Amino acid sequence: MQRASELRVLKQLHEQLQDALRQGHWTRIGEIDASIRVCLQGLAELPTLGEDVQAAKLRLQRLHELARQAGAEECERMRKILLTHREYAEVRSAYMHVDLFQGGS
Repeated sequence: MQRASELRVLKQLHEQLQDALRQGHWTRIGEIDASIRVCLQGLAELPTLGEDVQAAKLRLQRLHELARQAGAEECERMRKILLTHREYAEVRSAYMHVDLFQGGS
């Protein structure tokens, strides 16, 4: 990667991640995450990074951490929803069980 293209790629990834995060598009965030990994692997092979590239990498890293936190919050939200559904199903099952033994009232 040339320095100008490194900077351009980092900025593009930042914009893409920011947009996907704003939209809550978790599938897209996963795709961008994979692209970030490839980009960072490429940067790791370079002997040095310019200050502008380092700054762009740091901005992306901070946004990526926000995305990780938002993903954890979304997982927790979904866990609670699924738990509620499971509890509802257990209550429903208990009603059916009582109805079965009492001759179905």
